[in-house]
Amino acid sequence: MKNFKIILLSTVMFWLVCGIDFYSCDEVDDDLPKVQIKTPTNDYQVAVMIYSAGGVRGCTAASVEKAGIAIGDAEIIINKELIAESDTIGMAGESIIYFDTVGVVSYLPKTEYELEVRHNEQTIATGNIIMPSSPTITNLTFPYTHQLNQSLTIEWKKVQDATAIEFILFGEAIEQDIDTILSPQKTSFTIPGTFFSEPDELTLEISAINGANLDVISGKYQDEDGNYTRSINLNGAAGIFCAMNFESDEEFIIIVNGEESLGKHRNITPHKKDFKEILKNKHWQKLNPF
Repeated sequence: MKNFKIILLSTVMFWLVCGIDFYSCDEVDDDLPKVQIKTPTNDYQVAVMIYSAGGVRGCTAASVEKAGIAIGDAEIIINKELIAESDTIGMAGESIIYFDTVGVVSYLPKTEYELEVRHNEQTIATGNIIMPSSPTITNLTFPYTHQLNQSLTIEWKKVQDATAIEFILFGEAIEQDIDTILSPQKTSFTIPGTFFSEPDELTLEISAINGANLDVISGKYQDEDGNYTRSINLNGAAGIFCAMNFESDEEFIIIVNGEESLGKHRNITPHKKDFKEILKNKHWQKLNPF
């Protein structure tokens, strides 16, 4: 009886973990890129994110800090190109972000990036990353009209060169958004019908990430102030070097209007993703886009 209780408890714990942590319960392919976690060798905090919108458009964003103070005279060099534009975020200039908004680097999938960050004529961080492919949606057309209280499975192309997939669905009427991290092998996600209990206009975002996994995104390598305690795909400074590819450069809309409107699409014009706004608003926290 005692052994049976131990087996039962082990089984329950296994399914609880698998129900909560999508990433850790999927099979992991040894050929997939690995997230490199190292111990920092200096006192700088560096965060560099390279965003792509299906390879159509893109933007690089970076921040550099030391002792909690934003540094505005660092050099962010990617593939030997200097990221020159900078902007201040925060009420009192709390953060300074360096942007490539004119496309001095490529944002196509499979582009390899070599990073060098310099300050006071010293190299403080280096790193390498590759842009993953886009998780293009394959089974829905834009804008998609969905029935009330019916489940919905969303499918996308299998991504390459990714370490995680982020799946986000949000709207006005729902009480809680869906924001979860999936294994990079995933090609579908099913949303229960209870999520579509009210008429709504939902925004869907699926992105492939190279350089982060569930541990990184959940803040395992950050302290209570949001500072990185490890070098993630970096040599030298603490922080992160990461690449993200959205499923499209436009927002994907799902209309939940009830059975009577099924198949009758509204005249909706998609909005192109504004990468600066992504950083300044929803995704901004120490340049963490997740």
